[in-house]
Parts: sequence; structure tokens; C-alpha cells
Amino acid sequence: MNKEPEDIKFTVSRLEDICNISSKQCVIKSSSFLNPAEQEAVYSINPDAQIQTMLWGGYDDAERRVFIASPDYFDPEELKKAVAVLKVTNNYTKALTHRDYLGSVLGLGIKREKTGDIIVSDHTAYIMCCSDICEFIKDNLKKVGNVSVKTELTDVPVLNTESYKLHEFTVASLRLDAVLAGVMKSSRNAVSNIIKNENVRVNFKICDNISYVLSKDDLISVKGFGRIRVVEIGSLSKKGRTHICVKQLV
Repeated sequence: MNKEPEDIKFTVSRLEDICNISSKQCVIKSSSFLNPAEQEAVYSINPDAQIQTMLWGGYDDAERRVFIASPDYFDPEELKKAVAVLKVTNNYTKALTHRDYLGSVLGLGIKREKTGDIIVSDHTAYIMCCSDICEFIKDNLKKVGNVSVKTELTDVPVLNTESYKLHEFTVASLRLDAVLAGVMKSSRNAVSNIIKNENVRVNFKICDNISYVLSKDDLISVKGFGRIRVVEIGSLSKKGRTHICVKQLV
């Protein structure tokens, strides 16, 4: 059974309120960042015919995105300004991690939902954030951990955002336990215990069903192991097993 991380009705209500305010005041209105599970609420709302909506996270393949609504005469590029991109650089010899950057931002008193994806590359990180708090972060983020950093606003596109390992193997079925056993190189019995103990999320929803059937592009998070995305589901082997390719995000 998949469990909702948040009451979907509450999220739908929040997004409908954004649309109503945008319609009545003729302004661009946006939410905080939504995870992919919360973004599904967009398909349950029915905005006014004169209102345009958008999900945007600062770059095309963003995982966490804000919901934006405006009258339909606004340029869609204006809507994208609801998300700002901060470039953070340092000269430290040891590379800083996603956790380092996120922890330092939250240490400023910023709520997690006010920040989106954080893309780390060598000695540079790109932090997606709500535009209303970008100046505060820029002016106050002076250190990440014990490392001095320089923070500036940027509109430079972020490319090659995922660092990952590819795993290709065959499975008897596309059940969650079978796929995880293949990726984690563990027994199905051991993996089943991890799933039943609610340590696995599929598309950001807790999943304790070992028989859950995975599909292409599903994102699986395993506590203590990391994230796995189903990239390709191939043909059957001569022995009737399914070829599968997954990314292990690192």
C-alpha cells in the first residue's frame, strides 16, 4: 500500500487558493516547493479558464518545483521568476556535499519548502529557492560547514544535474522487492523486511507493499542506501526474465 506523505486534499486546497487569488487580484501567485507526490495535486484542480498555471523548479528537469498561477496574458517567462537560482562557490580542497549545502541554508532559519533542488558540481553548487527569500540567503550564506563561500544570483542554465551509476540486470518480475534485490545485491527476504518496515518510498510515498509493480521513471528511495530511478524496462530473456536498467543516484 502506498501512503500519502501529505493529505492530498490539503495540497489541492492550497493550489486552488493560489489560482483564486491570482484571478481576483490579476497577479502572479506561487506556492512553496512541492515534491513530486505533492505535484500530483495539480491534476485535481480546475482553475478559471483565464488562468494559466505552471510547475517550475529553476531548470527543465527539476525534481522539486513550485506551482505558479497567473492571468493568461502574462508572459510565461515572467512566471518562472518565482524561482531564483543561487550560485555558491568555494575554494576548499575537499568537495562539499548536498547535505552540507542544505544544512547550512536551513541553519539560516529557512524552511525546507522554500528551497528546491541543490545541484552540486566540484566546488560549485546551484541552489533553487523561492524568489522572496533569495536575497536573504545571498546576503547571509557566508559559510557552508566551516568553509567560506561566495553566493550570487545567476540565470546560467544548470546542466548534467544527476551523478549516478547505471545497473543493468534481469528480474523475474517488476515487483519492488525483486528490483531492489537486484540493485542492492541482496536477498529478496532481506529487502522485503526493509520494505515492510516502511523504509522505502516510491515517488516520495511510503510503500510497504513488496508486490508493488514498478514502471519506467519511478523513483525509489531506500533509507540508508539512496535513490534509484527506473530508466528502462526492456524485453524478456529466453528464460522469461525482464531486462531492466536503473540509475543509482550518488
